[in-house]
Amino acid sequence: MNELVKGIKADLTDRRMLPLVGLVVAALIAALAYAALGGSSSSTTSPLPSPSPAGSALTHGIAVTEDQQASTEAVAETTDGVKVQRHGASHDPFRLLPSSITGNRPASTSSTSVSTATSSSASSTGSSPGALSPGGSPTSSGPTTPGAAKPHRQAKPRTVYHVALEFGALPADPTTEPTALTPYSALSKATPLPSPKDRLIEFVGVTVTHSGKSASFAIDGELILSGSGTCLPSAAQCQVVDLPQGASEQMEYFSPSTGTVVKYELRVVSIASSRATAAAVRGVRHAQGLIEHGLLSKGGALRLAGLRFSSLAGVLVFAPRHHASSARASRTRGR
Repeated sequence: MNELVKGIKADLTDRRMLPLVGLVVAALIAALAYAALGGSSSSTTSPLPSPSPAGSALTHGIAVTEDQQASTEAVAETTDGVKVQRHGASHDPFRLLPSSITGNRPASTSSTSVSTATSSSASSTGSSPGALSPGGSPTSSGPTTPGAAKPHRQAKPRTVYHVALEFGALPADPTTEPTALTPYSALSKATPLPSPKDRLIEFVGVTVTHSGKSASFAIDGELILSGSGTCLPSAAQCQVVDLPQGASEQMEYFSPSTGTVVKYELRVVSIASSRATAAAVRGVRHAQGLIEHGLLSKGGALRLAGLRFSSLAGVLVFAPRHHASSARASRTRGR
């Protein structure tokens, strides 16, 4: 054994082997130095993570540490959550754990401010037509809620006829200069003449036929008529007199209070239609309702004349059972 060791020693100490022995010794020294320096640096740069108080409070017996990976990866709620997957308390998977909220507070604050600025800019540009959203897509210029109020449909125009006429007493002596008649500029409602107290004739409405329009007056007193009007239903039984535009009618009335005959004249100046408000139409219909009960009852002037009120306020038409040719009597002169 000693001879073997001595032989190896003699071979190593040989002058030809000295460079190789020196190279092997240098390699061993370098390996030992790398092992010593690498172990110390790894032990100092990777300390053990400290347990998070907020994370450990959510677990049952096992400490939960905060994940040091990127925030884009999923964060586990617990490490022993298998036992509460079916029978434990539910938890919103989209709600971050308290440890994640604490660690990422600056990022969440900045994202909140960015989203707030984005929503405010989107609301300010949404009112203008053709505005672009933050993603580049055009936004609507008006409200898109399902319960938004629809535009109000305009009501159909209402037509009301207005009759301008003149009425008054004539002088008893034909040689006397006649006095001016009282003007009535725009009659659309039922109006007694000359007054509600001393009514002789009453404007009831405008009769509309295929041949034209005429103002209709119901006879309330014992009158002797003469003029260009048309008596309804006949000249012998004159209940209603129709006067077209520009026509006139004279009537004689015996006054019991004075014992004299008073002569009146009625002139229709114009018949025109116009659009009216809902309040004006209601007023015409109210006055129409006050006279319908008497004039359209059995023996009433309008019923005997074959007239009735139409759907338009203040407009008279012939009843279906009466023909215009038979309802209109011949014009009377000097009755």
